[in-house]
Amino acid sequence: MDMGCHGIELARWVHGKPPARSACAEVGTFVHRERTTADDHAIVSVRFEGRRLGLIEASWAKPGGVEDRVEIVGSRGVTYADAAR
Repeated sequence: MDMGCHGIELARWVHGKPPARSACAEVGTFVHRERTTADDHAIVSVRFEGRRLGLIEASWAKPGGVEDRVEIVGSRGVTYADAAR
């Protein structure tokens, strides 16, 4: 509910903003039930046109503070970015 939209938009941008063909999500309040009625963790899979896939995880439930990482896997390799730096 809070930060997942940014990961979804990044996945769209990386793929050239193709239309989404399907989406699946697991969302819930797993850790912070005493503090909120909103979700605190989400995993979203978006299938885009052209055999492209985005996997987005957004969480306030993970311990250890902010972790904002991007992994892009393609047919010729993989690249990683620490978006929090």
